[in-house]
Amino acid sequence: MGIGEDGKPVGPMRQKPTETRNAAAGTSRSPRKPEQPTRD
Repeated sequence: MGIGEDGKPVGPMRQKPTETRNAAAGTSRSPRKPEQPTRD
């Protein structure tokens, strides 16, 4: 995938915490997602 914050290669079983948070926020809180409108 890429390089983690610690400088080590990132595999499918170890993603960057920031990427994981962004993905979670993008799928559950992004107001731009048509299938997931803002429901805060």
